Amino acid sequence: MTHTPHDALFKAVFSSPEHAEAELRAVLPARLARRIDWSTLALAGGSFIDEALKERHSDLLYSVHLEGSPLLLYLLFEHQSTVDERMAFRLLRYMVRIWERVLGEGPTDALPLVVPIVVSHAPEGWTAPRRFEELFALPHHSAEVLSFVPRFRYVVDDLAKTSPQELEARLLTALAELALSLLRDLRHKPTVEVLEQVRDLFETIERSETPAHLVSAVLHYVLHNTDEIEQPTVIPWVSAIGPKTRNEAMRSIAQKLIDEGRQEGLQEGRQEGRQEGRQEGRQEGRQEGRQEGRQEGRQEGRAELVLKQLQLKFGTIGPAERAIVEAADLDALERYAERVLHAQSVAEVLG
Repeated sequence: MTHTPHDALFKAVFSSPEHAEAELRAVLPARLARRIDWSTLALAGGSFIDEALKERHSDLLYSVHLEGSPLLLYLLFEHQSTVDERMAFRLLRYMVRIWERVLGEGPTDALPLVVPIVVSHAPEGWTAPRRFEELFALPHHSAEVLSFVPRFRYVVDDLAKTSPQELEARLLTALAELALSLLRDLRHKPTVEVLEQVRDLFETIERSETPAHLVSAVLHYVLHNTDEIEQPTVIPWVSAIGPKTRNEAMRSIAQKLIDEGRQEGLQEGRQEGRQEGRQEGRQEGRQEGRQEGRQEGRQEGRAELVLKQLQLKFGTIGPAERAIVEAADLDALERYAERVLHAQSVAEVLG
């Protein structure tokens, strides 16, 4: 289940071998990458993260052949702003879960190697130990003592320390480079500044046959990280890229506002339900409160959706048109939202 926009963007892009291959080639040690048969790269599926940590991590497991032998590449995206100093311990637990799944699938002569890779956009860079044995306070670093300690290291793609030129040198697909650039910069810099830096990537995607759901994942991430002050600038910027980007932006705005309306409705419903429940019976009050809250939340969210779609397609919306939208009921708002994709004027949408 997708929990955050970071998770949604990362998984939407890098679940595809087409977009993951160049990233994996770039971050693995060069000698290892040269020995891999990349034509065998395939998504293995599954997630191995602790349930309580899925708000902060996303993971993907890939299988590949290393000189004829199976190799698993475990890609963990760390989308929190601080560094986990015991990441090596966490990775060991996830690696054990991977091997347990392999053993559960049937007899095997040997366990496959697992190469753990952490992708981080922590703004200060990655500072945690990268070798498991570094987590121990060993009195003597002798071979005799270390022989009792599990030993492995993990690879880190430290996006905060990766320049735009270095990302470009990886020869990623335009979509993968765009996703990593946005994940690296969008939480820490003004949105339009970041978008201007990657305009050529947006334009490449606009001209390409990039699937609509991937364009939508990118734009949903952009809009999620855009505050209300920036939106009047960001929405026209996105609209100017081209029709594919503009249409997906309208759909992303719709989904974002529907989600917000649903959440607001649930919150209002719970609050009203509690209040009415104290006066007229808790159960009945909660039910009525939830229903009313959902209704209000949906209506406000849809009205805001239509206004932003109109702004995205036609520019500034006058006070008369705004008043019509804000006074409309849910049925009318549904009609407006459908018409806006194909209408040639605001009057045609609202007529």
